[in-house]
Amino acid sequence: MNFDIKNLENLIQLTNDFLWGWPLIIMFIGVGLAATYMLNFAQFRYFTTSWKLLLFPDKKYTSGTMTQTQAFINALNTSIGNGSLAGMAVAVSLGGPGAAFWIFVLGMFSLIIRYCEVTLSNMFTGTVGQDGVLGGPMVYLKKVPAGKHLAYIYAFLCLLLSFFSGNAMQCNSVRLALERVVTIDKTIVALVLFLFVIYVMLGGAKRIIYLSERIVPLKVGLFFLSAIIILSFNFSGIFAALKLIVTSAFGYKPVVAGAIGYSMIEALRYGISLPLNATESGLGTAAILFGSTGSKSPVEDGIMSMASAFISNYLVCFVLTLMFVVTGVWNSGITSSALTVSCYETVFGSLGG
Repeated sequence: MNFDIKNLENLIQLTNDFLWGWPLIIMFIGVGLAATYMLNFAQFRYFTTSWKLLLFPDKKYTSGTMTQTQAFINALNTSIGNGSLAGMAVAVSLGGPGAAFWIFVLGMFSLIIRYCEVTLSNMFTGTVGQDGVLGGPMVYLKKVPAGKHLAYIYAFLCLLLSFFSGNAMQCNSVRLALERVVTIDKTIVALVLFLFVIYVMLGGAKRIIYLSERIVPLKVGLFFLSAIIILSFNFSGIFAALKLIVTSAFGYKPVVAGAIGYSMIEALRYGISLPLNATESGLGTAAILFGSTGSKSPVEDGIMSMASAFISNYLVCFVLTLMFVVTGVWNSGITSSALTVSCYETVFGSLGG
């Protein structure tokens, strides 16, 4: 039987459209609503507390490989960067300005999901060797029926995710951004990234923590500074952009009959899927990081971790989508990191690239 690569591509695309369509929308909203109700709206009641715990962490409970603050920084590191810069560009280019509306409105569920995964991680932790501490979905999934198999399945899927979404797609986004600015061979981009990753991995957890503590404040600071400048330059258009975002979320003025429903579904789909992929809420990354602290205060860690989800969802993902709309580049026909570069070039010129 002849192998048809086109049929395989079509099958992958159909599977992708289905899984990231209604099943994801229903599951995300359903879990978010259930968790919010059963935990008595914890993301709102403990919002200020999460920032207080972040600024004044209680270190006396830490006995693992990193402190709660280091876990927070590394969790933030995984959710702010190329994934957000490229992912939000894809969300707006494919889902329209309305995607930004759903990022803002449904972002509150990301907070409660992050609270749940981190709290569970520190409630159920396991010791590895004499000093190491292990936490995360692999540990607490074992507590449910057939949990041992679920833990293996979760770890395997995370391995695939790290190769493809976490690395291959990220590297491709870096390449797209660089190619828009300079002429560079993709092999060189791949080689430089490969060598840097090898350098970080060979240093183990200590080097990862060391670099994160220095890189994260720099990249977060540069992002917010540049975002403030771009929004300031386009200040007069912010109200019109917000209006377009709200009306587009519900398919305002459809071109043909039935388009209003399609437009809303697309805005919902990309307004949920891309931020989830960028912020990693519910993925378990933050749970693994906080689980390695050996903390004896799981609820406080869960509350503290909500601040990272708020920063990555509202202060990064939503602000990025607002920037794309207010600068007018969202319907330029380009996507991914190239669209982000285009947005920055509207104010900073070639320097933006």
